[in-house]
Amino acid sequence: MRTTALGVRRRTLLALLVGVCRVFGAPAIHLVLEAIEVYGVRKVPRNLEACAGGPHEPALRVILEDEFEHEDAVVTGSEERRINPERVRNIFLGLNDGLIEILGAVSGFFGAFGDPGTVLIAGTTTAVAGGLSMAAGAWVASSSESEVKDTELARRRFLGEASSAGDGQESPYASALLVGVSYLAGALVPMLPIAVGAHTALPSVLLAGAVIIAVSMILAFLSGMNIRRRVLTNLVIVAGAAAVTYGIGSRPRCSGRRDVIGRVACAVGITALIAWIYAPVRHHDYLDYDDLPLLVWNPDIEPGSLGQALAIALTKPQASGWVPIATLSHQLDRALWVATRAGR
Repeated sequence: MRTTALGVRRRTLLALLVGVCRVFGAPAIHLVLEAIEVYGVRKVPRNLEACAGGPHEPALRVILEDEFEHEDAVVTGSEERRINPERVRNIFLGLNDGLIEILGAVSGFFGAFGDPGTVLIAGTTTAVAGGLSMAAGAWVASSSESEVKDTELARRRFLGEASSAGDGQESPYASALLVGVSYLAGALVPMLPIAVGAHTALPSVLLAGAVIIAVSMILAFLSGMNIRRRVLTNLVIVAGAAAVTYGIGSRPRCSGRRDVIGRVACAVGITALIAWIYAPVRHHDYLDYDDLPLLVWNPDIEPGSLGQALAIALTKPQASGWVPIATLSHQLDRALWVATRAGR
């Protein structure tokens, strides 16, 4: 197919991909090939379903298997992968969280204080605290994953099973640094207009919206998601976060019935926004991370009585730390929903 036969949107995307690959070289080419492979994998179920039970299904299956083998050879043919998926995930995780969280904080501070200097100081403090918190969370998560993998590796060696020494997983300290720095980079986006003289939250919202569109398009391309849906979802989240926090910060100081109505309306709005954002999760499977050892195979979340549940939660560490409240929460979820993913 000639390039001129493509639509404007596809030609623009193709030119952008070619430009990125020429600028960044082999790593970018490798990443683009991985993204194309993801798109190919997502099309397989639709193609097979369309031909299910028909005379062309066996031939189509052979063609698709051959195509997958070819794509895998092209993408992963080198002994050392140039792209670390975990590193890419950490970068965009920190960037996205820092941008949305600090945008919400800045909007709320403008609503409450109105003074750019005060907002800049409060926003900077919040950004630094958030970056440290995200880095600490990434370190705990990565170290927990390492412990789970080390335990499984030791078990396989003890049983005489074949096991790999490692899969090039990034160290907990590197993950923490990457997430923390990415969070601060994202937090810098809504703070930048204030630092250069903005007196309202509007410039921060506009700049954050432009950046979130770019980030969403990159994430959607790499993960094989629908780009429009991803961009629209993140824009709604950004607008909702800014509106809700600004409304909380600028809520008039009133009393009596009006105050109660305002608080209830704010609580209902926040609850509805959170429910809408997390609604798709009910269709997801357990994560191949720490969900299975913590939530499915863990006998500690299936105590026989309330006394046993309290004893386990208060005395027995889980994963890499002592987390009694989280353990009690998992026990309650297990009692209410058994192993149903949607309920939990």
